[in-house]
Amino acid sequence: SKIRSVIIVDAARFHTILKALARPLHAQLKAADVILINKVDKVTPEAVGEMESILRGINSVKPIIPVSATEGTNIDKVVDSMVST
Repeated sequence: SKIRSVIIVDAARFHTILKALARPLHAQLKAADVILINKVDKVTPEAVGEMESILRGINSVKPIIPVSATEGTNIDKVVDSMVST
C-alpha cells in the first residue's frame, strides 16, 4: 500500500494545537499513514514520549516518527517509511 497521508505535528505547540483543533486533528491523525512529530529539538525527550503516547492512543498502528528538520534527526526513517511501502 502507498502512503497517502503524512501528518506533521509541531512538538513545541502540540498541546495548544490539540486543544484548539481536537476534532479535526483527531480525524486527520486517525486517517494518517505516517505521523511525524517535528521540532523535537525544541522540547524535552520526556515531552516527546508523552506526545508519542497521546498519538499512539489516537492511531495505534501507523508509524510515529519524531523528527527535527533543523538537526536532521530521523530524516532517514521518514524517507525509509515512504519508500518501503
